[in-house]
Amino acid sequence: MSDIWFEHLTSTLADNGLIAYMWNAGEDKFKWTGNLNSMLGIAAAEQPVTNAQFHKLLNPQDVPSRLSALHGLIERHQANTAGGEAPVFNATYRLRNASGGFVDV
Repeated sequence: MSDIWFEHLTSTLADNGLIAYMWNAGEDKFKWTGNLNSMLGIAAAEQPVTNAQFHKLLNPQDVPSRLSALHGLIERHQANTAGGEAPVFNATYRLRNASGGFVDV
């Protein structure tokens, strides 16, 4: 993703009170965009950058459905490597905000 495109995405998400993340599973690194602080009350230095840190924000009741969606994504990716079409990841879960409540993702 180009830097200009990422800057535009970040600005657009922040202007609309939204956030997004990209997770490189091979390197176990998260990259956030938008304003995570305004949505979850999490300062930039506290943003989760690994899957283990991300899981600490997940509502425990939502962990099984997220893991199931991830496993399905991996299976579809492995079955579809020749087709060149990226599999879709679709899951709904809640992240804990700084005040202890949850925000739907």
